[in-house]
Parts: sequence; C-alpha cells; structure tokens
Amino acid sequence: MKKHKTSLTIMRAQPFHKMHEAIIRKMLDESETITILIGSAQESGTERNPFTYEQRRQMIENVFHNEQRLTIKPISDLGDYSRWANFVITNLGFKPDAYYCGSDQDKYLFQQIGVNTVEIDRSKSPISATKIRETLDMSLVNPVNKTLIESVLLKNNSNFARPRDIPSSAKIIATTGHYDIWQYPVELPNGGNAIYEMCTRQNAAIILAEQDGKIVFSKQTQRKDETPMFCMLGGMIEKGESPLQAAKRELAEESGLSSTDWEFMGEIKHVNRVSWSDYVFLARNCKTETTQHLDAGENIELVRTSVSNFMSNIILSENFREKALKEILIKKTSAADIAKLRQFMKTK
Repeated sequence: MKKHKTSLTIMRAQPFHKMHEAIIRKMLDESETITILIGSAQESGTERNPFTYEQRRQMIENVFHNEQRLTIKPISDLGDYSRWANFVITNLGFKPDAYYCGSDQDKYLFQQIGVNTVEIDRSKSPISATKIRETLDMSLVNPVNKTLIESVLLKNNSNFARPRDIPSSAKIIATTGHYDIWQYPVELPNGGNAIYEMCTRQNAAIILAEQDGKIVFSKQTQRKDETPMFCMLGGMIEKGESPLQAAKRELAEESGLSSTDWEFMGEIKHVNRVSWSDYVFLARNCKTETTQHLDAGENIELVRTSVSNFMSNIILSENFREKALKEILIKKTSAADIAKLRQFMKTK
C-alpha cells in the first residue's frame, strides 16, 4: 500500500488511552509523517477535561518518545462547527494527504474542502476516556502513563487540583472559597529541614472582546477611594466550569455582551507564592444581549476603544491591571503588532 505523505488526526485524550495509541500506530504504518492535534486545548481542571494540554502531550510523548515522524500541536474549540475543517487547516498551515476521523460529521466537513479521509472504526476498540475517569481502570492506558493519570484523577479533597509546582507531599492546612493554603516539608542545603507554604488561587478567564471593530474592556474600582484601573472583562472560574464556560458567563455578567465566535489565545501561568492560571480568550463580533449583572459592590464602567489606542496606550498604562496579557499580544508596541491584532480580530 502506498503511504500517505502527511496525515492528521484530532483527539482530546482526556486521558490518552490504548485506543488512541492504536490509532497513532496505524497512522505511522500508513504515513510518512503524522500530526496529532490535541483538541479542546484550552480546557483543563474540570470533570470532563481534567488534564492540561501539556499533560496530554506528555502522555503521547511517553509512549512515542523515539518517534521522529510525529508532531503534536494544540487546537482550541471553535463556536461555529460549520467552519471547523477550515479552522483546523488554517491552524495546521497545510492540507494533509489524509485525515483520520471518527465521526461522519468530521468526515463530511473535511471532504468538502478536498481532504481525503480515513474512517476510524471505533467498534474494534471501544475504550472510553469517560470510563477511565469514572472507574480509574488503569488497564485501559499504557503503564508508562499510569502515575501521571492517577495523580490528576486522584485529587486531594480540595477546591482545586494540585498544581504541577506543588510537591506530592503537600497538605492543605486552610481553604477559603477561592484559595487553598498548602504546607510541605523541604530539606535545606545545610541538611536541615523546614516547612514551606504556598497558596493556590482559583484560575480565571480573561476576555479580549471585540464589538463593531472596537476593543471592549472595563474601568473599575474594587475598593473605596482607590484609583480606577483598566481591566479586561473576566473573572474566576467556578468549580465545575470549563475556562470557556466561565469566559462566556463573565462576559455576559460584566458587559451584557455575548458572542458565538470564540478563540483561545493562550494560558498565562502565574507561579510564585500564589499559583494560578489566566486563560485568555478572544470573543469576536460581540452583540449586546442584556444589561450588566454585577455582584454587590462591583463598580464596572465599560470602555470601547480602537485597536490602535488599546495597543499603544491602554495596555501600556500603569493603570492597566492585566499586564501579563502583553506576553500574549506584544513584546513591544509597533505598527506591525497593531496590524497583527487587528487582522486576528477579523479572522473568520
């Protein structure tokens, strides 16, 4: 059989199990090079999507660590499923010779844009990631990933999953609605021992909202008599929510806006004595659906400005709260940066 030059498949891998492994081995047998897109890359820390993109990538690399023909990349969810195939190919950067698919819908969409499809017969290996999450049946996963998978699924009885930067010996000594305080023993360089502490905070969703070509953000105060700050729309992810669900809820509550055109821009990981992640989303073509529904004491004034002013002035202001957002958007302010964001906002 003539091999495909390039082939592609998409899997959520929550967690990566033996059926996923069999699909990749089949692709390697039938293709010169293969690409695995890990779907829902923006999702983690929820019941249905407990693993981060990095953890899912690590599971695949643990099994195929010597395979040079395999490329792994993330891809986020897209609100408009009719554009899914084009969205995938745009993110991939090339059109593969074959797409290995497990659903008739995916098969149809990729065939419509001229991509050959290979159907995956799931009935030959009916392994369910849901079953693994619910039963912890480790016989369904490769043994090299057993420790990683169990470490995530066997969470401590706490508000949040244990972050990667907190050692397994850590114990929770105090908890609030949004924070956990952890203590863990360490051995000092001089041979002595000490107890260290670290705090984990609930992760947050941040929204870069676009409406009628303008960036929508907020001007707010959180304490009496403080200087107003420029802030992105968004807030903490509630227990049981995915980052995208939280982003949609926070957008509606803080602005009355909604969108059907979402894209995940990246994760900003904060690690010091307080550890949490900000998940940044772009919400294009926002529509006003309702009025603000603010918590008691919230003082949020909506601001609309051009992309140019946002990039040149607002994001560089000392009164702009989400300074880490610059890590995703710009390294330095330039006309090219502004043009890039403006084009990104208009991408369909």
